[in-house]
Amino acid sequence: MYTIKYKSRHFLPHNIGDIVSFVFLVLIVPLVFWFVVFIVIPATYPVFGFWQVYHILFSTFLLFQIVTNYVYVIMVDTSIHTVMLPSQLREGWYFCAPCESVAPPRAYHCHVCNTCILKRDHHCTFSACCIGHYNHRYFMLFLFYLTVGTIYATYLNLFFIHNFVSFNWGLLLKIMLPLAFLVFGLDTSTNHVYLIMLLVVMVGSMVSLLLLVYHFGLIQDGVLTFERNRKLKGYNAGLKANIEQVFGIRWYLVWLAPFVESPLPSSGANWEMNSSTKSLKYL
Repeated sequence: MYTIKYKSRHFLPHNIGDIVSFVFLVLIVPLVFWFVVFIVIPATYPVFGFWQVYHILFSTFLLFQIVTNYVYVIMVDTSIHTVMLPSQLREGWYFCAPCESVAPPRAYHCHVCNTCILKRDHHCTFSACCIGHYNHRYFMLFLFYLTVGTIYATYLNLFFIHNFVSFNWGLLLKIMLPLAFLVFGLDTSTNHVYLIMLLVVMVGSMVSLLLLVYHFGLIQDGVLTFERNRKLKGYNAGLKANIEQVFGIRWYLVWLAPFVESPLPSSGANWEMNSSTKSLKYL
């Protein structure tokens, strides 16, 4: 069994795109949490009533899962430097010129991270790092809880706005169409701010849900984003084995917290491409 390793450096954003996306996510997640817990819930449910306490605790649980899994995505080292590299090429391995070293199958070079990533899926701008063999689990759980959290926040915000916010179509147009400011003028009212928060969580819920469904589909097929884009196939080991390669052998417990141990069944360096979808061996 193989356990995770952590980065000792080089975990901050590398370029302007990563910086903007990283800062946006780091700011918007606690802002939405604050808005829901300190504005929406107190206005919707009786003080210290059962439902107010329940929603505050559940919101805190979601924030904990989102933040901790996000931190693990960033801090877990999934580069080829986490495994022993041979001095000579093996079957299926190749030489990476930028890294000046041999690289195993399914390890692809990222020019943003400037290294080869084990079982590289894609470079995530919102975490400013690549998603690979060792942090794929945390990325999926982050995406899952982000989806649950934004859908949950959308529900609470819709209920709040329906009952406590004075609605008009001009206000909605100002949010949906920025050019509407020229017609209706600038609006800095609390109603406008509330509707902007609703729009943010609604868009976030739709985007995160689409990404979650897409990436779970990739796991089911035993393929990576990088491989699907290049029509590379041959690593499908069956549903259970595919799930274990991402979430580990204790995949049924990883939903509790990111620090729950669930060792991966392979090192991420040795793979056998197969013609059958059920003959993959872990070396």
